[in-house]
Amino acid sequence: MKIAVMPSWNADTGAAVHSKSLVDAWRKKEHEVTVFSFLRSEFKEYEFTGKDERFVVRCLGTAKKPLGPQTHSFLRV
Repeated sequence: MKIAVMPSWNADTGAAVHSKSLVDAWRKKEHEVTVFSFLRSEFKEYEFTGKDERFVVRCLGTAKKPLGPQTHSFLRV
């Protein structure tokens, strides 16, 4: 099974610790997991606890302005 999640990752947060446990369990059962997480430059208030694994994609920002079609072409209908 392919699973995608969007948690904080390798960060000093409770959510990141919980997410790691879930992802580790899924990978142990041989599921293909991709983690989409915050850009390190956007997540400044927390310390990072490790190097990202190859299944981690850093692509999420913390911008407070709404996303529009000019920002992300995949949102166009």
